[in-house]
Amino acid sequence: MKKDISKLKQMMSRSFLLILVFFTLNLSAQIITDEQKNELLPKVKSLLKDYVRYSQFSSDGINLNSDYLIQFSGLFEPKMRDGIFNDIIPTQKGTFPTADQYINFVKTNYQQGLDVVIDFDNIRIVDVKQVKGSYEVSVLVHKKVTGIFNNQGIHRFNDNLYFLFISGIDDQGKPTNLRINGILTKEKYAQSIAKGHGKAVLIGITGLFAQTKIASSSASSSDFMKIKAGGSIYPGIDLAAMITNGFGIGVGVRFSKYSSTFDISNYNKTSELLITDTDGDKYNPVLQISKLNQVSTIKSLDIPILLKFRGGKGKTKFYFDLGVIYSKISSSTFTLNGSAVRGGYYQSLNVILTDIPEYGFGTYTYKTDNEFKLKLQSTNFSAYTSLGFLFQLSSRLSLKAGASLMYGITELKPDLSNADNYSNLISVESIKNLRANNVEIGLFYRIPFKR
Repeated sequence: MKKDISKLKQMMSRSFLLILVFFTLNLSAQIITDEQKNELLPKVKSLLKDYVRYSQFSSDGINLNSDYLIQFSGLFEPKMRDGIFNDIIPTQKGTFPTADQYINFVKTNYQQGLDVVIDFDNIRIVDVKQVKGSYEVSVLVHKKVTGIFNNQGIHRFNDNLYFLFISGIDDQGKPTNLRINGILTKEKYAQSIAKGHGKAVLIGITGLFAQTKIASSSASSSDFMKIKAGGSIYPGIDLAAMITNGFGIGVGVRFSKYSSTFDISNYNKTSELLITDTDGDKYNPVLQISKLNQVSTIKSLDIPILLKFRGGKGKTKFYFDLGVIYSKISSSTFTLNGSAVRGGYYQSLNVILTDIPEYGFGTYTYKTDNEFKLKLQSTNFSAYTSLGFLFQLSSRLSLKAGASLMYGITELKPDLSNADNYSNLISVESIKNLRANNVEIGLFYRIPFKR
């Protein structure tokens, strides 16, 4: 047991160390002050003025200007994350990955250049972050484009676009070398933000309101024994890494309790189970039970290992988890309440022995203050799935509410030599496993990956 506790402490220490590392990494993605934004705005407008000038690609409206082509390319990052929206293609679908591809399309289809207008009075910085020694700036811009497409007709574009900028930072914390790092439509910008927001570490606590069962395959159809599920409330700690906005991997720790009540009545039979007496001889228990109930309880440390799926829009989303639960069983016990008459049938002698206390034969009355050992194996595996909703309470905090199912994969194997385990004596050939139906409510704190 001490060894198990030591392993648990080691696992928890490593988990919290991992959380601390992710938290520290995310401190590098900082929201900058209004003063820093005000310092960026003039530089953004200056670069956009150069963009308007050079994106016309012609100084006279007749021929393309080779210097303008070079200057236009120099306004952009060589490798952009999101590319340039194709506002110069009549279908207005897709993006150009680089500025040079945008230029090549102009060379082929707009030999007289373009007329470009930006509404400088309504330029708005919508997002600024300081990431890894640079500023990342998102600016909402209204842009108009007019041009003669391939000498066939006039192409027009008139809409809002999001310009993404990136810059270095000097020793005084001011932006340097500002460049364009992408131009996106409203829809593409929203997708980019959602994708970035999805990548995160989630740390949570969950309360599970469980209906648990130590299931027995034969008890459900038995005329002599009825099984009732137990109830339990237990806590859990969860840690998940969301790799994308809709998919992640999670682990956790839960302190679980599973129980069932076996109600035995009007049983007068010989068990098929063979038990060895104190002399080493084998016998079949002969039982007479008018009324007896057995409450079996298993306590375990559960570790769920899950694939986590998310979906939906807005502040209410659904979740779906699928995986396995590894259970380290810490205790397995049962109590009895009622009475039973127990004898033994010795096949080799073809005789039934009764009223011999030293062999465990006689009339026994049980009370719940006496606890017996089930003596199960120490580990168990179960399949697990959960489904529910996530309610966003703030930018970092979410409430989880849903339901889950657990079904034991590993067969429970109690000690067969225990003559007091009546549920096992009656259902010898029964397959036994753990099952649970849960209602779960939890809180999750989100630590986004740095962008």
